[in-house]
Amino acid sequence: MIGTIRKHSTWLWMIIIVVVIISFVFWGSQSSRTDGRRVRTNLGTIDGETVTQESFGKAQREVYLRYYLHTGEWPDTDAKRTGFDPERETYYRLFLIHKQDQLGIHVSKTSESAAEIARIEGRDADAMRLYEQAIRSAREHGFVQNEGLAHEVAARFYAARGFETIAHAYLRNARYSYLRWGAVGKVRHL
Repeated sequence: MIGTIRKHSTWLWMIIIVVVIISFVFWGSQSSRTDGRRVRTNLGTIDGETVTQESFGKAQREVYLRYYLHTGEWPDTDAKRTGFDPERETYYRLFLIHKQDQLGIHVSKTSESAAEIARIEGRDADAMRLYEQAIRSAREHGFVQNEGLAHEVAARFYAARGFETIAHAYLRNARYSYLRWGAVGKVRHL
């Protein structure tokens, strides 16, 4: 038997090398696709609809951004010790988005967008009116974060045109809106 192995050792080594190369390609490509982290393929379902990796990632980014706006720091291992569970919050966010879609609730940012377009096109009077309309609409519908954003953008608009007193008033209102929303990190940023 040893004589047979010696006789065919070249072929045996070639087979072993091919198997090793194939295994490295297979296992190596998996770790490079996942950046060395374990990726869950089954993220669950909400009302029978499968949660995709893309929607989970988008919701997770929103959760991380919300945490940052509220605390001024990105979530890390210390956040879990304080009671913040990013995975639980991400699933909660996915559930809210699903229910929002089910009920037909869609947030419109047309006034803010129209104000920015008017600003870019140099129609200052229209931009002023549209900023106020966006602020009023956000306040009436209880979207405190959108109200804060509209105040902040309006403040930049007026500051760029040299109206410092008006810009400070809008910035003060933006800070107040962000505080009501709980975005302490954003208030510190302003």
